[in-house]
Amino acid sequence: MRISPVLLEDRESYLDRWEAVAESFEKNFNFSWAFDAQGQHFLNLHALVLTAEEDAAIREAQGRVTELFHAVALFLDSHPEALDALGIPDILKPLCLRRPLPYLTALGRFDWYLTKDGPKLLEFNSETPFGQMEACRLQPELAHLFHPGLTDPNADISDRLGEGLRDSFRRQGGTSESVTAIVGFCADPEELSILTLIRELADYPCRVLIGDVKALSVNHAGQLCLGGAPVDLLQSFYSVEWYARDPGGPQFVGCLAQGQVRLINPPSTLILHSKALFALLWLIAPQLAAPLRQAVERYIPYTALDPDPLLGRPALIKPLHNREGLGIVHCEFLSLHEATRDDVIYQERVDAIAVLFPTMRNGRIRERRLLPTIGAFCAKDELIGYYTRLSPLIVGPRDVCWAPTLVEKN
Repeated sequence: MRISPVLLEDRESYLDRWEAVAESFEKNFNFSWAFDAQGQHFLNLHALVLTAEEDAAIREAQGRVTELFHAVALFLDSHPEALDALGIPDILKPLCLRRPLPYLTALGRFDWYLTKDGPKLLEFNSETPFGQMEACRLQPELAHLFHPGLTDPNADISDRLGEGLRDSFRRQGGTSESVTAIVGFCADPEELSILTLIRELADYPCRVLIGDVKALSVNHAGQLCLGGAPVDLLQSFYSVEWYARDPGGPQFVGCLAQGQVRLINPPSTLILHSKALFALLWLIAPQLAAPLRQAVERYIPYTALDPDPLLGRPALIKPLHNREGLGIVHCEFLSLHEATRDDVIYQERVDAIAVLFPTMRNGRIRERRLLPTIGAFCAKDELIGYYTRLSPLIVGPRDVCWAPTLVEKN
């Protein structure tokens, strides 16, 4: 990995161009990229550049792990009791074993980090909306303006993402007569702009509603409604697992079980969303075929449901279900004092390769050692583009900046 500088000799001219791009996105999409709460702006004046070999390594790793996840789904078919380890509510277990898609999910993102031993998987995100705006809209524009000598792996991500979502829509039985709801946390203007982008990319051939999860209800006929309007398909950026724990959870799950509403991202994605999936992979690894067992050992950090194997070692404590790295505890030396919860997993901390990344504050540029988390979007099980965040810690929501992710040309 290296950093590609784009500050031109005429820095003021360059900053004027960058500000014009940023202003147009904020005006048209209600979207801002200064989200690190540290007063830092212009954090993507530079791009993260992968070598062709690093890009190929991530693509190979993602292909291998995709096969591994499909194998886990087959394992759970014959060992449904293993769902207990994933922290999935009983009411959702039957739905999780239904797989109406031939691929993992309609919309997902593998989060990778690079180590001296190659790519390691941080987590799989199947129900987070973040990153689409940067990956689908801003990166191609910046690549075209400022990086003509590099390959943009996101050049066709919008088309590929839309194609994958429409394919899932059709497979779930969607027609031109259907009503589809896209829901999330609309009180956040950035999330609302992303939900609007998803509607644009998917271009579902039917009536589409956008709303807040709090506007969902079940009517007297047992139909799921958004703002009182019955819906047939739901694309939710609020986890199905969270719905099940809400006061109206049984009614919502009843709609799913009876087929009155179908999910664009099916309930089976909860299997992949659970942080305990990595622990399950390590538990069943001896039972897997040799290539799959090797994929666990090569790409999945050692993870356990019990803290004992990692006591005294650098480790992460992760909640089973959470969003965007929230609630993660970093331990230099894991002790029983930290191991007090039963809804978490314990994961070996594998050091990522840091990069010197120039950031700007008040017109002054300084280099900081930051760790890239390289998100790789997937559609129909294929890698279709990147979304990279850099921060002082490999996971965590604070002091984060985004950078376009480009690839050297062969």
